Amino acid sequence: MPMDVAVQISDAVDASALLSPWRDVAMIGFLGLLLLYIGLARAGVLGWWATGVYVVALIGMFTVPVSPTLVYGLVFTGLFAPLAVVGVRAIQRSRLA
Repeated sequence: MPMDVAVQISDAVDASALLSPWRDVAMIGFLGLLLLYIGLARAGVLGWWATGVYVVALIGMFTVPVSPTLVYGLVFTGLFAPLAVVGVRAIQRSRLA
């Protein structure tokens, strides 16, 4: 793709009226996932370690001065790894029932 076409596409996306609210709401998603882990820990589905892993990964995303690609990969692995544990436990519980 020629550079001028790529720039036009990027400018069109950035000019979209829906992009700004989407970016503004992104941080609410991080809060929602934290509340989910807290609720699962209170219900006994996960240990409180999941909340700790989430908080450490989230702080790491904003503070570790390393290549953003590496940091985001590790951070998102840490943010969503407890959900894999929830999935495995849900499968185990359905097999027992």
